[in-house]
Amino acid sequence: MLRHVSNQEMEREEFVKSHRWDQATETWVLKEGFEPPAPMKGRAEVLKERDEFLKNNRWDPASGNWTPLAQPRVISQLSREQVKRETREFLRTHEWDEVTEIWTLKRKIR
Repeated sequence: MLRHVSNQEMEREEFVKSHRWDQATETWVLKEGFEPPAPMKGRAEVLKERDEFLKNNRWDPASGNWTPLAQPRVISQLSREQVKRETREFLRTHEWDEVTEIWTLKRKIR
């Protein structure tokens, strides 16, 4: 007896073959030796864009908004806790848009 396999099941199987769950970042990451599909930006590019945003903006807890900086800051000179805090705020306020391949503000911030 033949079993029908849906597109969704095939996509899931392909995804699991090429990705693994990373406990530290709590995200799926590409397994060693796999490349992202051609039209997609790689993880390194996405993280670079996030870091560029953090370099040019500062989270202002008083206003609850990102404030553009007059001059870019050197991320490596920030404390580990400050980078962690601002990255957490960035991920809370932004999401990666797969279609446009840019970080966008979330419509509804928790």
